[in-house]
Amino acid sequence: MTNVKGLGASLGVAIGSSFVYENEIDFDKQAVISHSEASKQLIDKFNFQINDFRSKDRNDEADILDAYILILQDPEILDQLNQNLDSSISEVYEVFTSTAKIFESMEDEYFKQRAEDIISVGKHLVFNMQNIEKEISLSDNTILIAKDLTPSRHIINGFEQSLWNYIKRRRTYFTCCYSRKKFGHSMCDWC
Repeated sequence: MTNVKGLGASLGVAIGSSFVYENEIDFDKQAVISHSEASKQLIDKFNFQINDFRSKDRNDEADILDAYILILQDPEILDQLNQNLDSSISEVYEVFTSTAKIFESMEDEYFKQRAEDIISVGKHLVFNMQNIEKEISLSDNTILIAKDLTPSRHIINGFEQSLWNYIKRRRTYFTCCYSRKKFGHSMCDWC
């Protein structure tokens, strides 16, 4: 058994089975579809999820995916992507990381936080180009261990239905999140 210590960021203790969520890009794996086709598929997928969320009055989650579509359709990003229609995985991802760096350098905290969203969209696009599905299902009382877990991953994968813990290894950060709908309040910044 492995014990993990971290800085407590919310009340409570979690005991359960663990699942390690990997969200890193394998740059050795080649694209099977172009970035433009992957983008179209991703927008269709997000629109389907948005409609599902709106039908369940989950407007906050739908709004996040709406913003992700806007990032995919951003003229600056599209111009960079369309300069080379046969872009490699690393070239496509570089467009998103360089755009995110611009946002990170801004003084406004809101815009700094959008850098994480831009990186997340870039990862979604690259995984789609590689035909990699990152969707998983967790059973109840599962402790989720992840180096990087964005709000979109949280809502797309349906983690709100399970008890889960998020450990951010880079900063030794530990927090326990429960479904906002289930308990009526948020225990983290984006639940």
